[in-house]
Amino acid sequence: MRKASRVLVLTLIAAVLLSNVAFAKTKIVQWSFPMLENEMEVLWKPFIEKFNEIYPDIEVEVEILPWAGRDERMLTAVVSGNPPDVVYLNEFFLQTFASRGALEPLNAYISEEVLLSRFPETLLSTGKVGDNYYLAPMLTGVLGNVYHREVLEKAGWDINNLPETWDEFLEFAAHIKKWADENGEQVWPIAYSASMETTLNMSWFPILWQAGGDIVTEDGKKAAFNSPEGIAAMQFVKTLADNGYIPESLITSGRGDDYFLDGRVAMIFGVDAAGIAGMRERDPEFDSYAVVGPILKGKERVTYTTLGAWAIFRNANNAEAAAKWIEFLTSPEINVEYNKKTGYMSPIIGAPKLFADDPLLGVLEEQVIYGRGGMTISQERRVMDVLKRAQQAIILGEASIEDALRSAEQEVNFILR
Repeated sequence: MRKASRVLVLTLIAAVLLSNVAFAKTKIVQWSFPMLENEMEVLWKPFIEKFNEIYPDIEVEVEILPWAGRDERMLTAVVSGNPPDVVYLNEFFLQTFASRGALEPLNAYISEEVLLSRFPETLLSTGKVGDNYYLAPMLTGVLGNVYHREVLEKAGWDINNLPETWDEFLEFAAHIKKWADENGEQVWPIAYSASMETTLNMSWFPILWQAGGDIVTEDGKKAAFNSPEGIAAMQFVKTLADNGYIPESLITSGRGDDYFLDGRVAMIFGVDAAGIAGMRERDPEFDSYAVVGPILKGKERVTYTTLGAWAIFRNANNAEAAAKWIEFLTSPEINVEYNKKTGYMSPIIGAPKLFADDPLLGVLEEQVIYGRGGMTISQERRVMDVLKRAQQAIILGEASIEDALRSAEQEVNFILR
């Protein structure tokens, strides 16, 4: 009898242990950065509920952290050995973490066939290092040029004849400046920010690419901007400044959207969907006077396309579960819903046009074909800061274009050595 009782007790203990295993959940943590007001309620809770209908054994915890200091926060987590499982990364952070061996290759968990069937190869390759893919694209957004209809009408410029090329834009700028001077108007042709706070992805880099140049060599080991194309790109910006086409304050500080909303500039350079959303929020009448114009062409017609993506940190609690979550987020249905709500464009092959009925975002969506990503080198921020200082020195007349680019080239090559 005692032996039978002991067997029964052991059987009950085993049953309880097995029951706990059966109901145990794998937990993954995702770090995101704010895209919307009340984002947890609008996006993540519904997404997690849908995900758990498919994978009830995976618990997802989403943490929404501030944009400010995100690179330091992520690096600290990696160095301390306690990173989240899934993280939102832009393409310019790729080498920062891949070079440290801090990311899991996605193709170890999601087949390359699935990845290539879901995303354009040109976009997917932005997140590729060697033979491995590390970034699963979630959103994309393109920079466009927004013109002020009311300013153009006052200045006598046909809103249906917006500049297509650099030369045409310089003609446009001269026309606006002449009108403003003759009529005593405090209006400038273009809001172009050269401040140290403005990323060059949204200012000088698109101009460099339009000139046919590049920032660094293809292997990322040397500077490439000190070239005839780089000189032409800097000369274009310097011409805008020297001729008084840019408000002086924007050279060192200030916001271009303030000038645009006040009707003090005819065009604002480098505006994405988020920028349009911000100006719409500040002025409900924004759509009545804002017009998205063509991407300018020097030698090439090109602009910057941002890439927001998901990645898996090495040391993830469960990389397989993290990959299932990423595969779910980048599925066509969920991806389209995410981008509709955040105002970005979907990178999914065959995704419907999300903004066809929007007079501004619809144009940007069509211009995605002219986009390219920025630098994916580990020292991206340091290289950019060098070129920001060079641009300011050139515009302020503190150095010639040739001297500034030569000095910047030496400094960047030292950084990349």
